[in-house]
Amino acid sequence: MSETIGKTNSTIAPGELYWSLFSIALNTTIQPCGSICGFEPSRSIYLRSSPFVCIADTLGLIMRFIQHTFQGQSPFSAARLVLRDRKYDLSTTSRDATSPECPQIFRFGIFIVGIAYSYVKLLASSGIFWSKIWACCYFASFLTWFALGHLARNAPTDPILPRNSRRDSSSVKLDLGLGYIAVFLQFLTLAWVDFAAKEPDRDLSKRYKFHGFRLGGHIIALSIHAIFISIDGRAFRLSSHSQKTLSVVLILLILGVLTTLHGLNYRYTLYSFLYSIVTAIASWLLFIIPFSRELVCVFGKGDYKNVLAFDFFWRIFFLSLFWYFKCYQPDRTSKPEWATFFG
Repeated sequence: MSETIGKTNSTIAPGELYWSLFSIALNTTIQPCGSICGFEPSRSIYLRSSPFVCIADTLGLIMRFIQHTFQGQSPFSAARLVLRDRKYDLSTTSRDATSPECPQIFRFGIFIVGIAYSYVKLLASSGIFWSKIWACCYFASFLTWFALGHLARNAPTDPILPRNSRRDSSSVKLDLGLGYIAVFLQFLTLAWVDFAAKEPDRDLSKRYKFHGFRLGGHIIALSIHAIFISIDGRAFRLSSHSQKTLSVVLILLILGVLTTLHGLNYRYTLYSFLYSIVTAIASWLLFIIPFSRELVCVFGKGDYKNVLAFDFFWRIFFLSLFWYFKCYQPDRTSKPEWATFFG
């Protein structure tokens, strides 16, 4: 039985659906927060572009809140401890709309006016199951941080919790574990979206050749990151000779793959391959150039992990754009009649 909600009169256009989901995601990514899944706060804005990271972070926050509550803390004190664990700054006095100290009713009003309609319209529409799931992941993250911030500001005093190195270490490992699992699941989803660019070929050799080329773009991008990380030297360092050798081999490999793709007439795969390489190189250039470094490291000095988070964000942005405008099928969707009143 097909799902119907009220009277419907139109399908959901790709641009309409993408913009609704994009606005919900943007509202979450720019929300003031601390560390996400135990990663440094300077990477939070880019990591929260992933719905998997958002829901993993939400689970981590709730588990920490429950843990502090079971230890005898009031809900207000427990929320303040969770935010303190996550390096959330409650001491600033700025009244800017993006500041942690912005009046809660004002920020929630911004959400109601600008985002709530898109969220309700998505939930009321049919045929977009996964888009609804992603929207719920973003909204859950937004609502959890909002609720914890509101509770923490009403704590009567700053709670004192005896330090327990084993407990603290376990909590950090749990947060990071959830974070890495979420990032891995996001990469699997991106790979699946990447493969959806072409209908599966009945010829298995052609199908695996296509999949190999699509994955090759991401693998070469990782190789580019590895070379730049080696040059940066904070994680590991190769000798100058090894760096030059790997760079030459990588350039020759890239030229060989591009020539092969052109010969096979894999036009979209060629574009995807180029985008993957350009994204990796551009992320490092923005990090290296002093005046553009703040774009990669939104808060704090940052390091190579900020570059990886920035690259992660752009891959999600591009592949989601690709999915909704290339693979999405609007003829299987419908929206309620009232949703057309506002576009």
